[in-house]
Amino acid sequence: MIFDCHVHLPSPGLDYTWEWDSFTPDVDSAIDYMRRCGVDKIVANSVRGELATSVGEMVAANDEIVEIADDHPEYI
Repeated sequence: MIFDCHVHLPSPGLDYTWEWDSFTPDVDSAIDYMRRCGVDKIVANSVRGELATSVGEMVAANDEIVEIADDHPEYI
């Protein structure tokens, strides 16, 4: 089983990514890409969490990644 333990998932509604050329513009595209690469499970946070500059933004980012994990429990 292959784990990727350093994933920055795209944040819904946030037009920003860490990629030079965004080929994973949304969460589903990112997960599909990692599956095609042979990744079985991920440990992830969101781009929103990486860019947070306040407690409120970090709470929103944590809520976001929990919702993403709830939507993809077999993977995250």
